[in-house]
Amino acid sequence: QEYYFGNNNYIAKELNPQQISINYNKIYLKTGKLNATSKQQLADDLETNNKVVKILFAEDLKYTFNNTSKSISSIILLIIAFSIALGIMINYNLLLINIHTRKREIATLKVLGYQEKEVSGYVFRETLIISIFAILIGLLLGKILHYFIISQIVIDGVLLYNSIGWQSYIYTILMSMVFLVFVYLMSIPHTKKINMIEALKSYE
Repeated sequence: QEYYFGNNNYIAKELNPQQISINYNKIYLKTGKLNATSKQQLADDLETNNKVVKILFAEDLKYTFNNTSKSISSIILLIIAFSIALGIMINYNLLLINIHTRKREIATLKVLGYQEKEVSGYVFRETLIISIFAILIGLLLGKILHYFIISQIVIDGVLLYNSIGWQSYIYTILMSMVFLVFVYLMSIPHTKKINMIEALKSYE
């Protein structure tokens, strides 16, 4: 994002074409780095002139804007954290539902001699395929939603880019895969708890 400090243009007096008539109503002063006391003293001295209406320091504007950006960044991080928690909960519940509805199949696999890792992998594969499709659809819808949100919060003097860096897509995919593996590890004890005899009897 870029901040233009009110969309002002600065041009040296010697570069100004003579044919353009300009009524000056602002003065740009390059003071160098000043501490708070020096800035206040300069402002007080300038305000003694009746022609001076307002005094703004570019450093103060930059400081205010940076604080605003930090506040927005904190909100975004909070939203990301809640999104991560929601994603883990949804994947975990879907995997548990998948395990519950396939108790007989899982019990049959155990009877046939499948190892616990193989049984868990059998259940996990379907969730993995669904998650891959969900990630692809989510990336597309996320791009559309991002463009819509940015177009709705246009602010004078601030340019917000509506593009998303390729790194964000990579991070999203990697994080989704990590969370999916985490959920898979959490689901392994549930497949181990399935009693082969009881699961097969319940369908007789």
